[in-house]
Amino acid sequence: MCGFPKDTYYFYQSQWTEEPMVHILPHWNWEGKEGVEIPVVAYSNCDSVELILNGKSLGKKEMGGLMDLMWKVPYEAGTIIAKGFKDGKMVCEKVITTAGAPARIELLADTKVIDANGQDVVHVEVNILDANNNFVPDASNQIKFTLEGEATILAVDNGDPKSEESFVGDTRKAFNGKCIIIVKATKKGGPITITAEGEGLEGAKVVAKSI
Repeated sequence: MCGFPKDTYYFYQSQWTEEPMVHILPHWNWEGKEGVEIPVVAYSNCDSVELILNGKSLGKKEMGGLMDLMWKVPYEAGTIIAKGFKDGKMVCEKVITTAGAPARIELLADTKVIDANGQDVVHVEVNILDANNNFVPDASNQIKFTLEGEATILAVDNGDPKSEESFVGDTRKAFNGKCIIIVKATKKGGPITITAEGEGLEGAKVVAKSI
């Protein structure tokens, strides 16, 4: 509902696109499951994929006619990397790092300029990051939004199909580390400041303008 790419998005990408890509799932935040085998799945349109955990290769596998590849990896926190190879050369990679506790908010606006026509909108993606700026894939912090300038909050969402929160309002709980706010211009031009805050988190703001 928010347009956030989920794992299936990357599966389709691996089947229907030619630009070299590789994607691995799930996330790599499994505190309390150290040593437990986690099935790690790779989607890719490359010839082969190598999986590396904390600098140690876990082996390279050929795609052949398969739609995905899978390794059973004993969990240990750190960095897991999937490298895609074509014609023997590495052409792409996906890096996932175990995240720490939620520490700050990141705001990503899809545009910084909108028309002052009472209709145009800016979508602001909200990501929860740890102290080292790693995305926290299991964060569920409640985010509060404030808005200044010539705009109104059109909707908030988080992509959770089970959520019963209203789309109308100024707060939203993060789902899998993400949520979104959609802001609509008025018919008067001017600056628009969107601020996001959450308990225990360093807040963030993004500035756009309507013209």
